[in-house]
Amino acid sequence: ATGFQVTNLKAEDFQGTIIANLTGNKLVLDNNWNTATNPDVQFIAAGINASGTITSANNFGGVISVTNLGNVGATIALHTSKLLSYGIKADAFNVNGMIEAEIYVNAYDQDSEKGNKSWNVQSVFGIKVDTLKADAFSGTISVNGGTAAPAFGIYASNYNCGIASNLAGDAFDINGTIYS
Repeated sequence: ATGFQVTNLKAEDFQGTIIANLTGNKLVLDNNWNTATNPDVQFIAAGINASGTITSANNFGGVISVTNLGNVGATIALHTSKLLSYGIKADAFNVNGMIEAEIYVNAYDQDSEKGNKSWNVQSVFGIKVDTLKADAFSGTISVNGGTAAPAFGIYASNYNCGIASNLAGDAFDINGTIYS
């Protein structure tokens, strides 16, 4: 389930609401899955999933809510089953202003009947990018993966310049709240 699937997203402002729910699914593998022809299976829940760049000419706000619950995977030695949850996922996220969004990603329920089961890999991200560039973050990010899924508020994977400010000589400011 993905609220907004794009290659690149270019917006003047973003102030919308996106809700994505991936619930109650079951991965079933038949006898044709006894070789490593297709070794990975992924179930993804995302608010915005951009394979390229997200660019906002002004502030980036709005509400993104992602729920990923009650999904049953399969743990077979030849295959890797992945359950991945993202508020925002992109190669690059560039905002000419502040990120003011409220991002909520939940992939955990303490009731074992409603939780996710039997996945080789589970991960939960508020924002997952290679690079993030904005004046500041002043929103709210809340991610919950319980004990089975590592949870990251903001994950910028580029070693050289993962997070940077638009303002020359200034640090990227975090004035908001991140729960992970």
